[in-house]
Amino acid sequence: MRSIRVITIFGLCFIIFFWIGSILFTPTTWAGTYYPNGCLACSNDYIFSPEYSTKEECLESALSLYRLRNNPNDEYECGKNCRPLENAYRVYICDETVDY
Repeated sequence: MRSIRVITIFGLCFIIFFWIGSILFTPTTWAGTYYPNGCLACSNDYIFSPEYSTKEECLESALSLYRLRNNPNDEYECGKNCRPLENAYRVYICDETVDY
C-alpha cells in the first residue's frame, strides 16, 4: 500500500514539474500581421511577418514595411505566442497584441 502512495506522489510531482518547466522554458515569440489599407476583414491581403524573439523587432519590421508602402491607411499589429485558431483560415489567437 505504501509503495502505491509513493509511486502516486512521485508521478504527480513529475507531472507538476514537467508542466511548470514547459511554461517557464517555452521561448516567447512575436509575429506581425500587416493590414494593407487598414482592412481587417480582407484576410486574403494580410501580410504575415516571420517570428521574432522580441516585441521591438516585430514593431521595427512593421515600421519598415509601413515606410516602404507609404500608405497612411495601413495598420499593423504584433502578437505574442500566436497560434492558429482551429478550423479557421488565417486567424490567430495570441497571448497579447500590440500595435504601433
